[in-house]
Order: sequence, then C-alpha cells, then structure tokens
Amino acid sequence: MSALLGSAFNRERLFSPFWAARWKKSFLLVAAVGLLLQLIFLGNMCYLYGIVFKSASHTHNLKILAVDFDGAEVGESLLTAYQSLKANTFPTIEYGSASRYPTPESLRKAVCNEGYWAAVYTHHNASERLMAAIEGKATHNASDTITYIYDAVYYPVVAASFVESSLQRLINGAAHAYYTVAPDALATVNLTNPISASAFLTPIMPTSTIILPTTQGSRVLLNTVSMIIPILMQFFFIMVSNLLFTEANVYLKLWKRDLILLRILIGKIGSVWATQKRCQAVEKDEEKTL
Repeated sequence: MSALLGSAFNRERLFSPFWAARWKKSFLLVAAVGLLLQLIFLGNMCYLYGIVFKSASHTHNLKILAVDFDGAEVGESLLTAYQSLKANTFPTIEYGSASRYPTPESLRKAVCNEGYWAAVYTHHNASERLMAAIEGKATHNASDTITYIYDAVYYPVVAASFVESSLQRLINGAAHAYYTVAPDALATVNLTNPISASAFLTPIMPTSTIILPTTQGSRVLLNTVSMIIPILMQFFFIMVSNLLFTEANVYLKLWKRDLILLRILIGKIGSVWATQKRCQAVEKDEEKTL
C-alpha cells in the first residue's frame, strides 16, 4: 500500500514545469504517428478503389484460350463472334493449335497452369453433325458443339462477373453468326421437319466444365478478407509480444544472437498460426460447397 501511495505522490500534475518541457516533443511524436497512419490507410484505400475504377474497361487483360477442333463452320462462327465482340470490355481470346492442346484435359491443365482464365473449344466434327441434322438425316445435340472451361474458385467474383458471362455471350454470338458463315444451312433446312427445324433454330448451345465449383455465398471472401485477416493477426501478435518483452527488458538484456533467433521464432510462430487459421476458413467453405 505504501508503495502505491509513494508512486502516486511521485506523479506530476498536468500543468507542472516537469511536463511543460515534454509536451511539445510528445505531441509531435503522436502527430507524426497519426499522420503516418492516415497516409498509409489513404494509400491502401486509393489502391483498393483504384483497381476497381472502370474495371470493365480492363476486361481485355483477361486471357481465354481457344482451340478449334472442328475446323469448319462452327469454329468459324466462334471466331466471327469474337471479332464482333472484341473490345476493351471483353476478354482477349488467344487461339492455340490442336497439336499443342489435343484434348479437353490439356485445355483444363492450361487453365490451371498457364495463366488463362478460361478455355473454349469446338467439338470434333460438330459442323458435320449439325449440317446432317439440318438436312434431316440425324438428330442434333446443340450442346455437343462448343464447351468452355473455367476455374470458379480462382477469384470467384471475377470468374462470375466477367469470365463466365463473357463466355456465354461469345457462344450465343457464335450461334447467331452460324447463319452468316453457313449459308447452305438456310438453303437446306426443312422447317416442316421437326429435326431439321430444331437443329437450324438452335444450332449451338454451350456446355460448361467448371473446375471446383464455388457457389457458397462466402466465396467473395476467399481472395479478399481471408487474405487480410491473417496479416492483421500476425501484426497484433508481434505487437503484443514486443510490448511484453520490452516491459520485461528482454530486448535490453538478451544477447544479440539469441535476440535475433527469438524474433525469427516469434515471426514464424505467428505466420504459421495465421496461415492455419486461413486454411481452416477455406476448408469450412469447401465443406459447405460439397
């Protein structure tokens, strides 16, 4: 009790000469830290708002791989549709050779490993089957013409907002372009024949192959909040540990080599802990999807 009273009696009043010589320096330090934090957060907010400013006009930076296995009217329709849609607000389609990407599985691997946001390909002999159906010689499956592939878990907001919608527009455009690139279809169609009329009116429909479908509502957090929270956890963990060790005079008394090793160990523990928390959050989201 006497120790507490003694420490209380040793305190100085707010306007005492003791503090008069120290207020200026203290306030300058606080103001400098406050200004620095304001600038840091201002820079972060400018970056966040800047990257989404007129984001639609940057859609052309998204690369989509295309391979024409058909080599006839359906493939030409796809190219014609892209040429009509080509703009800054539409993804850039890069055509690859069938020799380099001989199978749909190779296209899937390209989406996963080669930086493409999606891939689209025409099916083998799609034009031949379609024309046979228009002539009334065989039934036609409009979905057996063009397929697109994309990864739904890779930046889900971008995949849903720009990639998938653009692919659907592209293939719908290919269906309309078919009548232009295949004038023989108009001359051949028999509208009194249900098979011929159906094939002519619905020549192309898309088939989608989605890598890791991500339909849960929290998908928008996977590449946003889930990336920030572990960093904040690490920051506060390091801050608290620094305060505790400073109060215990660890940084003043500990040998420098041991101090460096201790700081590295604390940093590793914090990063592993934060990473584990993020992985657990992602696993929970995947379980909800399944």
